[in-house]
Amino acid sequence: MSSLLRHSKFITPDPSVTNPQFVKNTDEFENCTACNRMLWNAFMLPCGHRVCPNGLDRVRQNGRCMVEDCGTEYSDEEVRPDIFKRKELANLEVKCGNPDCHEIVCWGNLENHQSSCEYRIASCEQCRKSIRASLLQKHLDEECEQRMCPCPKQCGTSTEAINMQNHLAHECSNAILDCPNQCGITSMSREELHNHNNECPLRKQSCRFKSMGCRFEGRGHEVEQHTQEGLLYHVELLLTTHADTGNEEEIDKLKETIQKMLKESENIPKLQDENSRLRKENQTNKKAIQDMKKVLVSQGEKVINVERQLDSRVSNDSVETIKRDVTVVSQTVQAAKQRIETLERTIGTAGQTGGTNVQVVERVEKHVGLLDVRMCEMDLRLQLLETINQEGVLMWKIRDYSRRKTEAVNGKTLSLYSQPFYTSQYGYKLCGRVYLNGDGTGKGTYLSFFVVVMKGDFDALLQWPFTLPVTLMLLDQNGTGNHVRTTFTPNPASNSFRRPTTDLNVACGVPCFLQHTKLETDTYVKDDTIFLRAVVDCSKENPMF
Repeated sequence: MSSLLRHSKFITPDPSVTNPQFVKNTDEFENCTACNRMLWNAFMLPCGHRVCPNGLDRVRQNGRCMVEDCGTEYSDEEVRPDIFKRKELANLEVKCGNPDCHEIVCWGNLENHQSSCEYRIASCEQCRKSIRASLLQKHLDEECEQRMCPCPKQCGTSTEAINMQNHLAHECSNAILDCPNQCGITSMSREELHNHNNECPLRKQSCRFKSMGCRFEGRGHEVEQHTQEGLLYHVELLLTTHADTGNEEEIDKLKETIQKMLKESENIPKLQDENSRLRKENQTNKKAIQDMKKVLVSQGEKVINVERQLDSRVSNDSVETIKRDVTVVSQTVQAAKQRIETLERTIGTAGQTGGTNVQVVERVEKHVGLLDVRMCEMDLRLQLLETINQEGVLMWKIRDYSRRKTEAVNGKTLSLYSQPFYTSQYGYKLCGRVYLNGDGTGKGTYLSFFVVVMKGDFDALLQWPFTLPVTLMLLDQNGTGNHVRTTFTPNPASNSFRRPTTDLNVACGVPCFLQHTKLETDTYVKDDTIFLRAVVDCSKENPMF
């Protein structure tokens, strides 16, 4: 059968597969003797019956023709292609069949025509959309939603056409934007806007006790006023938040510090009022001294004029008058001098008292500032005690993913470090390190995730090198559990897992952890935030004590 088909000529397509649209009626043509359908690629049996390729096996049984009980015996070598019938059918006129194509060709040339027909339907390899072949290139260059397009703002980034508006709205560093706080500054690039947002006088700020539960937000001066007026409220939040941490010693120290601050802060308003009053008095006295100095200068000029008049007038009648004037002027000058001296002594005394009060206020303000710094340090320590994990698990939340990745692409911040975590209370100290734009073989296309062995307080009691298995994960935020994870066992010969001689060993992990195209979906990025997790198998930890 196969040999017969291989040596035959004038092959036409199977009409049951290609479904040709014949121009003329084909009912008058002879059908296959076996299947009673169109006689395509006809074969002639020795007995004179004509069959299509599908009917060869149907009409033959035990080497005999079974059509109408013919019974003629024959072999495969006696079956010949019916060239005349094939030519007849191959020359039948058919329509192309492609939409909008009106070409009429011979049935035998139909496949060749359809493969080169400008109206044939092709599939775009990028968006999988079906489109006319002659328009495919234009579609790829101008219409395909998945084609890569350079940013029209010339920020140096290319993205899919369907994502261009999102890129301009949320990512392009050269996009021109106005201040969202409506402070009056407009037409800034996104990078300039980011810097401006950190300094904008109308930007919304959260209370620094937000992590403790305070939800207040407002302008800079509003937050400052809220902080000053809500001291007792913040103290209650702080104590409530850390009441269950288990570190009673730290909490007791914090309570003592807060009580001292409250006692000392009670006198601050009184001292500030007294200081303001003394400053006002000092300003008033200074103004009085200036006025008296002006009077003294005026009187001095009068004395000089009188002396000149005395020299120029020698008549006896005017001498007595001039002497009287000189006496009056001298008395006035003496009185002015005495008044100035009295005022200066008064101001000197008030200045000393005011200076003392000012110094007291300054010392109190300095002390309060130191207490405020100490309170912030205690707050930071309590936050670290709350967040640090001592069971070998790191849960790392990275906000502002788009901005941080852009900074990584631009070379501003190549990598990020996580907070430290421990394998046990006295165990190994580690942290996470991530390259949002990839590192090494993953640079530019992958997120790279590593762990770093850090110098700890109990390294002298631990076994080295570090050999505990580590699992790195990117968490699915859709709730389907489709987390990305990779587990590796540290290489004892690597310097990354030797006992640290500096604060940080060389990071070790997975440079090609996950492609950006798979990462930057709703599954792993939500609200511009991703969650990374590192888990150390602490069951194999064997401390030396």
